[in-house]
Amino acid sequence: MKRKHDHRDLDYMKFIEIFNTEDRKSARDYVKEHIPFNYDYFIKLVKRYTGYQYNKESKKFELLKATESQFISIDDLLNKPKDNATSIVASIPKAIYYKDPLDELNLDLLQDRLIELSKYIKIKSSTKSIEINLIRLREGGYDIELIS
Repeated sequence: MKRKHDHRDLDYMKFIEIFNTEDRKSARDYVKEHIPFNYDYFIKLVKRYTGYQYNKESKKFELLKATESQFISIDDLLNKPKDNATSIVASIPKAIYYKDPLDELNLDLLQDRLIELSKYIKIKSSTKSIEINLIRLREGGYDIELIS
């Protein structure tokens, strides 16, 4: 089974040095002898894995200017001095949502009352009827008053 080649372990800097100091033919020969890919594909890899681009005017590979690069490089991140660290700015919302303790207390009291009433009263919405257990109400200590 053929192993997939990791493109990052290739010696791109050696190629760039040969290309810039000697000539294109020497760079092609280097790729032919040392790289398992053809020259055109290797040029794409150089552009992808290094910060270098081919400059048509100077006919050399040149490092991209910082203004052209969209992202900060790993080297810049790792070599940045600690005192030159980027400060982190956190935004603080003007209004912070929180639960009002009084609302929570009212909700707890209401739930307790509904649980207490459910012991004695059953509402059947399907038949639109209400069942009230008067015996349990009296045993629970409640006085019953009928209003018509």
